[in-house]
Amino acid sequence: MKCLILLHSATGNTRLMTRYAASCIASAGHECKIRDIVSHPKPPALGSVDLLGVSCPTMYFRPTFAMERYVARLPSTAKPKPVFLLGTAGGEPGAHFALLAEQLAHKGYVTLGAHWLMFPESWPPHLTLVKDMGKTAQYGEMFSRRYPALRPWLAVFWPEIGVSSEADRDNLRRFSEEVLVRASTFEPDVAPSFNDLHKPMPGTNMAGRMVTVEMAAQYTAVKLVPDRCTKCGICVKVCPVGCINQEKKGALPAFGRGCTGCWACFQHCPDQAISGWKSDPAVGKYPGPTKELKELFEPLPS
Repeated sequence: MKCLILLHSATGNTRLMTRYAASCIASAGHECKIRDIVSHPKPPALGSVDLLGVSCPTMYFRPTFAMERYVARLPSTAKPKPVFLLGTAGGEPGAHFALLAEQLAHKGYVTLGAHWLMFPESWPPHLTLVKDMGKTAQYGEMFSRRYPALRPWLAVFWPEIGVSSEADRDNLRRFSEEVLVRASTFEPDVAPSFNDLHKPMPGTNMAGRMVTVEMAAQYTAVKLVPDRCTKCGICVKVCPVGCINQEKKGALPAFGRGCTGCWACFQHCPDQAISGWKSDPAVGKYPGPTKELKELFEPLPS
């Protein structure tokens, strides 16, 4: 079976999860490739793909707008083709999976299942707002142990508890195995409904559906701090929608229209030369997955 996973990762969290899931599929004897939508902005032909995967972070209780735009440009399939969805979130995915499944259905793709993992919160404004909550993280951990079902909500206040465990990793592996079984006996008529892919917490489904790209851009409002910029061009390379441009090498990058609020430019700028809503340069910056997380999601040997 040939599998292709479309990936958008703003900070590296989703990339970790996706590489591990791909290794689970490969270890079962199948071919599985990952296509990063930032480095490969042109949607591929999918005629030879037997199983499609779509993996991206949850932002604003929905999939990233960059991934939604990419999926909108995917070629339609003449006959139903199976797809599975992966996501990472600092708290609750909300409408993430239902929105993607609905969009893919219009192209002829049938979603077999969806799975998400909690990773450390990485949205800079959120990290800035809760930076002082770290002093009471012990209470968040205590409540999380006592009431596991509330963990996504508790992680809103204490991002420290939003870290995947070995059990979470093993659940991802089991999900990957289940998807392969469903794909091998693919029956479009028995696929789960959009609403059964994930049961969101009250209010988050509606919130995700209400957020528009214009709202995300407005409340992101990232901008260049020229005095700090060394004109390296990294922000241009990591922007998933190409709204940051550099006329020539050595020129200041220009931030144009079309921002989708993913904050990748802010997160990856080595000079702390980008600021945004509630976040001065480097304030609230997510440093990327820890060594422990990288080791936890080390890909399986093929």
